[in-house]
Amino acid sequence: MLPRLLTMLALSGALLLASGPPAAVYVGWEREVGAARSLMEKGDYAQALEKLEALIEWAAAEYGPCSDEVATVSNNLGVAQESLGRYIEAEQSYRRALAVLQRMHGSDHESMSWALNNLARLYSLTGRSSKAEPLLLRCLALRRASFGEDHPKVAIVLHNLGEVNRRQGDYRAAEDRFQQALAIWDRSPESNNMDIATCLNNLGVLYERRKDLESATAYLRRAIRIWDERLPSNHPLTARGTANLAEVLARQGKYEEAEPLYRKALENAKAALGPDHPDVATIMIGQAGLLRDMSRKSEARQLEKEARSIIDRHASQNMLGATVDAKELAAGR
Repeated sequence: MLPRLLTMLALSGALLLASGPPAAVYVGWEREVGAARSLMEKGDYAQALEKLEALIEWAAAEYGPCSDEVATVSNNLGVAQESLGRYIEAEQSYRRALAVLQRMHGSDHESMSWALNNLARLYSLTGRSSKAEPLLLRCLALRRASFGEDHPKVAIVLHNLGEVNRRQGDYRAAEDRFQQALAIWDRSPESNNMDIATCLNNLGVLYERRKDLESATAYLRRAIRIWDERLPSNHPLTARGTANLAEVLARQGKYEEAEPLYRKALENAKAALGPDHPDVATIMIGQAGLLRDMSRKSEARQLEKEARSIIDRHASQNMLGATVDAKELAAGR
C-alpha cells in the first residue's frame, strides 16, 4: 500500500511586506511563485524545483535572507524536493523556512503552521512518527487559535495527525481524525477537493489494514474519481491511488482487475516521477506480490530486483525513510 499521501500545501501567496522593492518587482515575484505551485499541482515537480531553486537565490538577494519571501520559497522548495524523493534536502528547506518565520514573527505566529505541517509530514513519511506528532499538535493549536475549530486549515492538520496514528497502528484514533477532517471539509465551501480525495485514499488504506476490504475499495474508488476528474492522467496522486486500489483488489483475489491497474499505476508513476523514484519501487513490489499470487514467480523476481535496486540507491542518498513504504507494503504480502 502507498500510505504516504499526506496533504502537501505550501504557504499562501498573501505575504506581509512592510518595505522593500517596487510593487512591480513584488508582483513579478508572486507570479513566479504561483507558476511554481501550478507546476507542482500538475505533478511536474522537476520543473517546479528548477524554478524554485532560482527563486530562492533571487529572493534572498532581493528581500534579504530573513524575509517572508525566503520562507515562502523555502517551504515550497521543500515540497518539490520531498515529492522527488530528496528527503534530506526537503528537511533542510523546511527547517530554513521555520527558522526564518520564527525569527521574524515568533514561535506562536500562524505562519509557522505551514512549515510545521510539512516538516511533520516528512517525518511521518520517513518513519519518524514520534517526531511528527508533537509538531502537528503544535500546528493544530496555532490553526485553532487563528481560525477556530471548524476551518479547512484545521482539517488538514487533523487529517495528518490521523495519518501519523495510522502509521503507529492506532487505527481507531486514525479513523476518528480522518472522519473529523472530512466532516469539516463537507461543511465548508472553502474546502479543496484534492484534500478530500487524499483523506478518502488514506481511509481506504486504513480499512485495508483493518481487513475491511469492501470499505477500502469504496473509499479508494471515490478518491480516484476525484483525481481523475481534476488531475492530468499521469499525475503522481492518481498513480498512487490506482496502485492502492490494485492492492486491495488483489487481496480479494480479483487478479484480472488488479493487474492492469498495477501496470497503469507503474507507467504513470514513471512518467510523472522518473524511473528511479521510491514510489516506483513501491508499486513494483506490490505488482510483484500480485504476480507471485498468480504463480508468475519469474516476473515477480525481476520486478523485486528492480525495486530493490531503486530502494538501495535512495537509501544511500537519503534517510531510512526512503524504504518505509516499500517495506510496509512488502510486509503485507
